[in-house]
Amino acid sequence: MSKRTLILASVTGPAALLAIAAVTATGSPAAATASVVSHPRPVAAHHASTAAATVTGPVTNVDDQFQSGAGGWCIGSNPCDGNAGAGNFGTLDAGIPGHFSNGGFGNYAPGTPALFKTKMALISGTTQANQGLGCQTPGTEGCTGPYYVPPVTQNAFPANGFTVTDDIYLDPAAATGTAHEIDLDIALNDNTGAFAQDNIFAVCNQGGTGYSVTFGHNSPGDCSGSPVITTAGWYRFVWLFTNVGGKVFQTQRVIAENGLATVADSGPQPVIFPSDSSVEPVTKVGGISYAWFPTLQVAGMPMGNFAIQLGQHGSGHTPS
Repeated sequence: MSKRTLILASVTGPAALLAIAAVTATGSPAAATASVVSHPRPVAAHHASTAAATVTGPVTNVDDQFQSGAGGWCIGSNPCDGNAGAGNFGTLDAGIPGHFSNGGFGNYAPGTPALFKTKMALISGTTQANQGLGCQTPGTEGCTGPYYVPPVTQNAFPANGFTVTDDIYLDPAAATGTAHEIDLDIALNDNTGAFAQDNIFAVCNQGGTGYSVTFGHNSPGDCSGSPVITTAGWYRFVWLFTNVGGKVFQTQRVIAENGLATVADSGPQPVIFPSDSSVEPVTKVGGISYAWFPTLQVAGMPMGNFAIQLGQHGSGHTPS
């Protein structure tokens, strides 16, 4: 039985680091003995250099397809430069033409067509900016990816909830050393605007046969399970945050863009902050703290659609 580590703790300032909590997992790439880098949460990196720490506001719509710019991604004091270390995050290159050939280490998903119009973003974990060396520290957060933080601190849960969508291109044929684990995370604030909970997909390449998907709250799921994504293509990762009788629930769902079939679904899960023991009332929950790829063992993975929508959108966001 191997151990994987996720760095978890509340942030109290820009220099705050995450405490290490061990989560048991079988077959996790984080079982490698390489060192694990402790990163400040993206919200701390952002608030350290902007007025967002003192400005509060509601959840607002976001609609990014990265045709020419990175949208709200990687805006903060800590750079998305691909370098290793606690102060650095993975890269995001926007406006990349569809069918671009990655080349370099692993040549992940060469010739990928753009999801929307003609362009997309390419994202890489730290130490993978030039795609020449691959993931040098394959433990969790050893190859952390880019992040998004809202421009203001969101401290109120919308009456009808909200939906987050993130489209990435998955290639089961990619070598497992090149694209082993990909964690996608949407974090919630509480009603004071402080970080409260992570909501994570753990997407793991199972020896080139396909990707398994597990769900985690406050820490990732493990890398066990049979592949549910066996065909290369664009996949829509959806988080539904709902108000059910004054209580907050969330559902995580993966939908194939080719035909919109659901390939993984968590079902409704109660939102329970780590310090609590029962489902949170809407009055105690805020909005989005950040979107982040805590683990991104990929060089040059296409990302084509990031959206935040007020209300419930069971199939996520379709670019138009």
